[in-house]
Amino acid sequence: MRITVLWEDSRGVETKGFGPHSLLLACLADKLGRERREIERLVNSVAKKGVGNVLDALRTNLTKLTKAGRVFAVVDRDKAREIWKPGPLPADCMTAIRKRIAEDVERSEYELVFLVQNMESLIDACDEGSPKSRERRKPTPDQRDRILGRAAWDVSPARRSVILSACPSFERLVDRVGAALSP
Repeated sequence: MRITVLWEDSRGVETKGFGPHSLLLACLADKLGRERREIERLVNSVAKKGVGNVLDALRTNLTKLTKAGRVFAVVDRDKAREIWKPGPLPADCMTAIRKRIAEDVERSEYELVFLVQNMESLIDACDEGSPKSRERRKPTPDQRDRILGRAAWDVSPARRSVILSACPSFERLVDRVGAALSP
């Protein structure tokens, strides 16, 4: 069984060293006590540019994706409502946004995970204490991948545990994907 994680990402294409996915794999290896290479073979990453493209993938490719295994869609909480502009927007709460997405996709064989508030929350958790973190603007995708990659490869499992505690929405993703991988 393979798990597919659809990521809302500004780049919209998978690149080597995709930071969010690298960190997810490292955290899963820590959580499950398994080798990262084993986890890599089981969890596939698909980057989509914007929430709308994540939803399009769910609408058009969900049957194909679920044949391989479970599907998770990861979107930034702060951008989730933008896909319905200029039309009527759902209430600004995760329950209403989740319901509206479910209505739009019309299928339920996936799990939706919001990053609260957004990817920058995870970056801040990884880069905490760095003098640059206090003066940093929104990082470019390459800068983001370097920060998250360092957390995935250069820090200890104990430090990644602190990162997860600082970003509960990413920890929720790790927990849910980890549960799907567990027998």
